[in-house]
Amino acid sequence: MRVTKKRTFVKTAIYRVWILVTSYIFLSIVGKSWSDSIVPTLTLNFLYSIGYYTYDRIWQNIKWGIIGTGKIAEKFATDLKAVKNAQLHAVASSSSLERAKDFAERYDAPYFYDSYESIFQTPDLDAIYIATPHTSHAENAILCLKHKVPVLCEKP
Repeated sequence: MRVTKKRTFVKTAIYRVWILVTSYIFLSIVGKSWSDSIVPTLTLNFLYSIGYYTYDRIWQNIKWGIIGTGKIAEKFATDLKAVKNAQLHAVASSSSLERAKDFAERYDAPYFYDSYESIFQTPDLDAIYIATPHTSHAENAILCLKHKVPVLCEKP
């Protein structure tokens, strides 16, 4: 029984990666931007494939946190507004509390913090998007996983 569950999980994960790859190829052919078109699908597929959400839970509101407040974070927060079952719930900036507060006000996030570690104090946080320079992705992803919060990181 245990082996069957593991095989099913692996097959599901492979299938979801195949969907993402074929979606990317299709979007490239028709000239659409990856982030403009696929972020909502990517978000739901990611959370569902890692087993964090059941079919019923995936239709409820997903509360996101963002680590970082740069251009990529702004793009993700803008795209998140297009997803009806997702909301920006918290923002963390390493540079200043004021920068995090400004970002949170622009994107209607109720919580903001001046350190990455502080974001885990947020109640009801479902997942975190890492929008920091790629050299700190591993450190930030490990921090999220230590706090048992699912993380979406676009490159290692």
